[in-house]
This record gives sequence, C-alpha cells and structure tokens, in this order.
Amino acid sequence: IPTKAEKMAGICFDLLMRMIDVKLVFRRLDPAKFSEVMEQGVLLLMDQIINETANEYMPLYWNNLPAEVRDEVVVLADKASPRFLESFISDLQVHIEDVLDVKAMCISACVRNKKLVNKIFLECGEKELTYIRRSGQ
Repeated sequence: IPTKAEKMAGICFDLLMRMIDVKLVFRRLDPAKFSEVMEQGVLLLMDQIINETANEYMPLYWNNLPAEVRDEVVVLADKASPRFLESFISDLQVHIEDVLDVKAMCISACVRNKKLVNKIFLECGEKELTYIRRSGQ
C-alpha cells in the first residue's frame, strides 16, 4: 500500500467526502465566537507581525518612530482585529472551496505519512479485507 499511498488516499478521501460537506462544516463556525477565541493568540502575535512587516517594507521610517507611536500602531491594530477576524471567517465560509483544497491537503498528508494510509485502509476496509482473505482472491 505505501507505494500506492496517493491513489489510496484519493479513493479514501472521495468516499469520505460523500458523508462530509466541507462548506457545511465551515458554515457552522460562529464568526464572533471565532474572533473571541482567537483574541489572545492574535494579541500575542500582533506586535511581532507588525514589527516584521514594517521592518521589511519601511525599515527606516518604522525604526525612527518613537516607541510610543509604534506601540499605538499595535494597539490600534489589536482593536481592529475582532472585526477583521469576523469578516475573514464570514468570507471563508462563502469561499472555502476556493481557498482550501481539502483533497490535496489530505492526500499530501497521507503521502508524507504512509503509516496513516495503512491505518485508514486497514480500519476502513477491515470487512472487505477479511472477505478477500477468506475467498482466496
């Protein structure tokens, strides 16, 4: 099976997607709750993201700003982040299939982890494999 990991993962994925609607799963996300849950994580990263971006695109200006002004930029961005995250999730719910190729992601993960493909195949196809063994096919 490991040599056929990509093919087997594709087959397993196609079978699984008959039962799971990715759009429906993402529609169940509450954008406001998502924003609330992500708030602390975003706050921790905001300073780092802004500093890295400013240093890459306008290092001279950014580094010459007083520390208080740079801190204020981070605070303003943090205040705007809940609205951004809510809007981001709302857009993602509508366009998830344009943004995320779940099939390619799953197949790639299975190709990298052939033991996972074996486990999926053996667990999902246990009855069929038993039948094949017993029938001598």
